[in-house]
Amino acid sequence: MRKGIIRGFSIVVIIAAFVTAVVLWQTGKNTAEAPQAQTPPGNTPNAATLQALAVGELAKIVVHAEPRLWPDGSFTDGDGAPVSFKDFTGKITLVNFWATWCAPCVHEMPSLDTLSADLGGADFVVVAISLDRQGRDKAQGFYDAQGIKALPLYLDPTGGFSRSLEVSGLPVTLILDRTGREIARLSGPADWAHDDAKAFIRAAIRGS
Repeated sequence: MRKGIIRGFSIVVIIAAFVTAVVLWQTGKNTAEAPQAQTPPGNTPNAATLQALAVGELAKIVVHAEPRLWPDGSFTDGDGAPVSFKDFTGKITLVNFWATWCAPCVHEMPSLDTLSADLGGADFVVVAISLDRQGRDKAQGFYDAQGIKALPLYLDPTGGFSRSLEVSGLPVTLILDRTGREIARLSGPADWAHDDAKAFIRAAIRGS
């Protein structure tokens, strides 16, 4: 009788161990297969906060009540490699469209260079995209002549990318959130090295 009890107990233990192993295996399998939650790269800037800072140099900036998501598109870097807004995910991105034949652009560029040098880093980047049809040589010559050091060279010589973003006239500046959505737009130049502009950018970096 005692041996039967022991044998029965052993069988129960073995079955329980087997069931536990199956449950653990299935749990691990489901966890591996389940899509992983994506951690937002940062807070979306509050539109009301940014609107309150749309003064002085940025008095004409339009802050969107809701961020605008544009279709994927690309431009190129100075070496001709394709670049898209996805390459700047995780950062507040200032995108400026300019050209050497645009007098307000030429006046504005040094202040963008200063802004990039002062605030650029892990949380913020300035992306200045030249629309000069002559391409790299024309834009690089301007950089060299003006001593532009903190702005990498980006190009859209055909204007196709800028048109896809409904850019008309120059300069035009887009402010993108950390996921690449447009949260504000300025048509016309600004002194981006001014305290007004830096306060706006710092608020965007802090987020809501």
